[in-house]
Amino acid sequence: MSEMPDYHISENAAAGIGICVLIVLIAIAVMIFILCGMKTKKYEFMEKEDIETAYGVSGMVKEKRDAYHSPYVTQLVIGITCCICSVIPLFGTLAVSESDFYMVSAVCMLLTLVAIGTYFIVRSAAKMNAVNQLLEEEDYTRQKKHENKKMSGPVTVY
Repeated sequence: MSEMPDYHISENAAAGIGICVLIVLIAIAVMIFILCGMKTKKYEFMEKEDIETAYGVSGMVKEKRDAYHSPYVTQLVIGITCCICSVIPLFGTLAVSESDFYMVSAVCMLLTLVAIGTYFIVRSAAKMNAVNQLLEEEDYTRQKKHENKKMSGPVTVY
């Protein structure tokens, strides 16, 4: 068993620094969510209202969807694989060492892999959902839009 290196910092100081960093990261994430929400607000109607596209637009969007399908699948597979494999550093470290330093490093690697995986999943799904909204396919068919309108009242109350 190896000893953890002495960095001349108390546990309380390390915990305080870690919590401060966490709060800053949460604040940045909330800021990004708000900014993205404000930018996409004007397109919310596409999730609720029926869309009539101009002549040729549906064909062009279908071509874009077909061209994007392979990168979409690739990014989705990368994202899911990263999320599944994210526990490997943690379990691998458990198998070979009980050092706190290595365990903390393994947790950092786990969270990094989850973040990378989430990035690929969200990035690829956002593009495909935009195409599906324009074409009114999958979760955005006219029937599902009308069902969602009926449910919006109870969901808002809840």
